[in-house]
Amino acid sequence: MNSADNESAFSYAAARFDALGDYQDAAQKAAVCREKAVECRMESIYSSAVRMMQKGSESELESAAKRFSDIPDYKDAAELRRQCKDKIEALQAAGKAEQERIAEEQKQKKKKMLIALISGIPAILVIAAIITVPMIVKASRYNKAVEMLENGQYDDAKAAFSELSGYKDSNSRITEIDSVLEHQQKEQQKKEMLDQLKDVSVGDAVDFGNYEWYVVSTADNQVTLLCKDLVATKQFSSKAYSTWETCELREWLNHEFYNKFSSVEKTVIIKTLHNTSNTNETEILNEYEDYVYLMDFSSAKRLKNNLRECGSDWWVVEYDRIHYEKGAGGYTGRSAARLVRATGWVENALSVTLEKGVRPVITIQID
Repeated sequence: MNSADNESAFSYAAARFDALGDYQDAAQKAAVCREKAVECRMESIYSSAVRMMQKGSESELESAAKRFSDIPDYKDAAELRRQCKDKIEALQAAGKAEQERIAEEQKQKKKKMLIALISGIPAILVIAAIITVPMIVKASRYNKAVEMLENGQYDDAKAAFSELSGYKDSNSRITEIDSVLEHQQKEQQKKEMLDQLKDVSVGDAVDFGNYEWYVVSTADNQVTLLCKDLVATKQFSSKAYSTWETCELREWLNHEFYNKFSSVEKTVIIKTLHNTSNTNETEILNEYEDYVYLMDFSSAKRLKNNLRECGSDWWVVEYDRIHYEKGAGGYTGRSAARLVRATGWVENALSVTLEKGVRPVITIQID
């Protein structure tokens, strides 16, 4: 207990004290360890949110504010969330002020042009000028806005078309620019997200989505990530005999959990192929792809202890091995569910209907 310094270690210590039952003050020490584990988890969320806040971009500030909102009563998380919101508003206000400045300059130029025309022509021409000059000015400004759009000056072009609202196809041009800007923003978010994964090594801890992950593999411009902590406690299946292909845990991971990622994050998560072969590994019986899956049994055994231990039992799967179970129709092949114990020991699961920890695995395409 005294040497524990992270959530996994404190959770493991709590489990060890729980195993002692009523011996001396084991129950009280278990409670203290669980409190420390919760505090470590909140500190991890707090620290990652602070790092995001320090980067200062609008997208990073949005992510930081969300993380602070998950721990509102921890340290000064509520205050830092407010500061994030204030900075976001300041960034947006600065952009709006610049657009208004440009619009005002253009308005003044229009007035000066009109005064010059009126002062230098006879009264009879003033009426014609009043009618024709605005149209000439609008046509000129429209052509300039089109030129800015074609040159990729999207913010300036949008401001110009906004002033021409209702003139020709200005409104549809604004919609077109909004789509382009949204795409650019998503591409920038994607680039920033992938940049932090380009030079990682196995064993590194990285942030992705709303979770912290361990890097467990890097190959062929792909990075495989194992969630650092449990995201849930669930049955592998509610049925005593169930394959990975049909189990409820696979369904939950690839729908409810997968949908926690943003649309940008989903674009870089790729499907991973698994297959089940017969006993002699001479014939592939089943093939299936998953965006989110469980760690392979053999891979889990090769993990370093600090990556494997998380203070609780968690599910892994032996994808490439047939596990024979006897059912009403005789012996049938099943993909074998396995467990990594809280101590890091990897072994067979006694029952797939037990509720155990879930540490998802995802694979990211870097290029």
